[in-house]
Amino acid sequence: MPKFKLKETTVTARDEAFVVRELTHAERSQWVKAAQVDQYRGPSLLISLGAVNPRVTEDEADAYPSDVVSELALAIMKLSGLAREGAEKKSDAG
Repeated sequence: MPKFKLKETTVTARDEAFVVRELTHAERSQWVKAAQVDQYRGPSLLISLGAVNPRVTEDEADAYPSDVVSELALAIMKLSGLAREGAEKKSDAG
């Protein structure tokens, strides 16, 4: 049994609820390595690693609208300590 419980939150995107969780250290390393190879698939991998309910594959995430991918990925990044401070405010400012 893991020593630490992973943080979770519920994100509602376009009236659909998703439970997402923070990444483990191994998942974070996997994501960083993969994103260096193909930065455009990075958000899809991030979602496939952090989406708990429903589970989401990379291919499924690739088919989601861009704003949904951004919202889910940002939530997982925040939980995992990967989001820069003010990232949400800057994106809202346009």
